[in-house]
Amino acid sequence: MAITFTYTDKGIDTLTKRLNKELSDLSKPLKDVAVYMKEEVMENFEQEGRPKGWPALADSTIEKKKKAKGVSGQILEFHGKLKQSINLRSDKSEASVFSGVFYGVYHQTGTRKMPQRAFMPYSDSDGIPPFDTKGIENIKDILLEHLTRACD
Repeated sequence: MAITFTYTDKGIDTLTKRLNKELSDLSKPLKDVAVYMKEEVMENFEQEGRPKGWPALADSTIEKKKKAKGVSGQILEFHGKLKQSINLRSDKSEASVFSGVFYGVYHQTGTRKMPQRAFMPYSDSDGIPPFDTKGIENIKDILLEHLTRACD
């Protein structure tokens, strides 16, 4: 013989419905995640590569930069188009950061004539922020903070 007790609490019921709604559309926390990821990519530019620095520029490139007007001294910046092209996208199920210039991939992966200077994280990236251990923890914290607020 089995005995079943059922207890219904309006507060728990309301909370469960709210959590189900929040989990079905993660656009708010994923927007925060995308903003965080963009900030970290911009910091990669500022520090000229993380966790290891980017390879130095070739002497010929340094000379070219010295002769040009309005040129940055930073490694991956000439007139700043690559850095300025970093943008973000998010929706209810995904957050991403991307470059809007075609030549970004050449810096990211390197070529026969140019060393790799990865500014965005990628699958074999050896801990490039924001996908290093600390960055993943920060992304988790953003998501947990959102769920905690949803429970209040």
